[in-house]
Amino acid sequence: MMDNYVYDLFFSYRRVNIPEEKEYGLRWIRTFKSRIAYWLHLELGYEPKIFFDEAIETGQIWRDELKNGLKTAKVMVAIWNPPYFNSKWCCAEWQSFELRAQEVIGSKVLFPVKVFDGDNFPEKAKSREWKDYVALFSNEEYFWKGPKALQLEDEVKVFSKLLAKSIRNPPQFSDFKLAPLPESSKVQPKVKLQNFT
Repeated sequence: MMDNYVYDLFFSYRRVNIPEEKEYGLRWIRTFKSRIAYWLHLELGYEPKIFFDEAIETGQIWRDELKNGLKTAKVMVAIWNPPYFNSKWCCAEWQSFELRAQEVIGSKVLFPVKVFDGDNFPEKAKSREWKDYVALFSNEEYFWKGPKALQLEDEVKVFSKLLAKSIRNPPQFSDFKLAPLPESSKVQPKVKLQNFT
């Protein structure tokens, strides 16, 4: 069992598993995460350690890494859209931090970001305060060269201040409860083999 925090932030998002759309679907997520990391670095005075996974949701090793990330991260940023709540993995991540929020009343540990539609979110999610970035969400490359990217940058600066405040003052580390994680699927992750001949 871990006895202290390892990660400053756990970044929870729904991966796109359609090969043709994977890179497109991750463009905004990756850039948003990198902007948070940049502004957090300035706020905290050190490079934040962020749990951010792009691997396939399979295998026991991954489940162990996920459990470790969830238990040892100070705060969570969750990127919410309807597919997020259709993922058993994402819901388990979110619900794990909901459980922690109930354990550590008075400490802000969960920071949801809405990027698309909130009408179809679960009632528990609808009742939680979130950052609304729907108007600032786009996977098109030109987005990052336009005025909305500058607006998002200003928003992320403010958001990072809130994150930094919670990261600097986390609740006392504990063996935090986790929501049950889904069983691993039978699909094995792809392994890149090297040719040594």
